[in-house]
Amino acid sequence: MREAIDERLCTQCNKPMVEGFYFESNGNQYCDEKCLSKFISWEEYLDIYDDGNGDAYWTTWED
Repeated sequence: MREAIDERLCTQCNKPMVEGFYFESNGNQYCDEKCLSKFISWEEYLDIYDDGNGDAYWTTWED
């Protein structure tokens, strides 16, 4: 029997995700820019992303 895999869901729309924006500080994850923009602006995201050295980034999760 196969073990259940934790499903990643968008914090905003609750859609299942295999890739998206992730925030280490609070664990929030967003499936696309539309859902992200309901949380923060693109400029705010880029400040947090900090050229790859910050707390937020785009990622792909593997099973």
